[in-house]
Amino acid sequence: MLANGERPNELVRIVVSCGGRPIPQVYADAKGRFYFQPQCRSLLALADASIRGFSPYTSFAQGLTTTTGTADLMGCVLYAEVPGFWSSRIRLGLVRASKRNDVGVVVLQPLRGSTGRSVSTTTLTAPPKAKRAYRIGITALRKTQSFGKAAKSFQRAVEIHPQHAQAWAGLGEARAALGDFDGAQEAFERSIKADPNLLQPYDAMMPIAYDQRDWQQLDTLAAKYLELAPGSSRARFYSSLAALHLDDLSRTEFIIKQMQELGETDEWPTSHVIMAVVHERRADFEAAADYYEKYIEISVDAELSSLVRRAIYDWGELQVIEPRQVTLAQAASPE
Repeated sequence: MLANGERPNELVRIVVSCGGRPIPQVYADAKGRFYFQPQCRSLLALADASIRGFSPYTSFAQGLTTTTGTADLMGCVLYAEVPGFWSSRIRLGLVRASKRNDVGVVVLQPLRGSTGRSVSTTTLTAPPKAKRAYRIGITALRKTQSFGKAAKSFQRAVEIHPQHAQAWAGLGEARAALGDFDGAQEAFERSIKADPNLLQPYDAMMPIAYDQRDWQQLDTLAAKYLELAPGSSRARFYSSLAALHLDDLSRTEFIIKQMQELGETDEWPTSHVIMAVVHERRADFEAAADYYEKYIEISVDAELSSLVRRAIYDWGELQVIEPRQVTLAQAASPE
């Protein structure tokens, strides 16, 4: 619910983040309720001194399979994603797959200083038939198993009202969920053309650009989103990733330091890895090791933490840093 006690009118995506890896699970219904079986497939890994990942759209409707009937989500947090809003975080723990786990209420607050819109005026001025098709599309999209139906309904809405920015954005999300990323891109661009201040298409396009390694587009999208909603830590994180891959180390460092000042780095633990990579590329291995250790302290990602520990171990063996005994004891030994 919203901080004022009302239910949000916008589409709400429920996310579980483990080790700073956001993994969308399901959309909330019209009353703000949600139910899902969590899955925490690894989305980030460290390779070749860079960060790589996968589109969150591929994570929908893939349940967690366990042999014990429980899942260890210690260190994971649950929150909501709505363009232009900040969500409270709910820390998770052991989850039983065979029974209901009530996580409580997720509270949404508008981002401070936001000039972007979460509801477009083109939605309010749409003809009744376009509004009805749009509502049907939203209902289908929330079910996460009806992406095809959602796409057809949104397509009907934009045929009736070509300036319906939110219907175009919804069509983009439905197409992306179906794996039609070229079609999604086209729909998002039409949405932006209809209403440049609507946050939804920028929000949805960032993870797609991230997945496709289109760092220039990700940089442009994140910059535009921050222009409209400067309080978005998510856009700031994407901006730092783009800057790193564009080899703009000074700007990458500036963004991460800004996140540190705003208290956002623990919310995005991989930001410490990004800063470590910056110092590694500058051959400042001591500083890089410091940031890697900060990541290890707060991360629950065993795979990435193991790679980070191994990097520190190797640097100690190469004598480019002073040996760090605690970390070295946890690192894999060379074969």
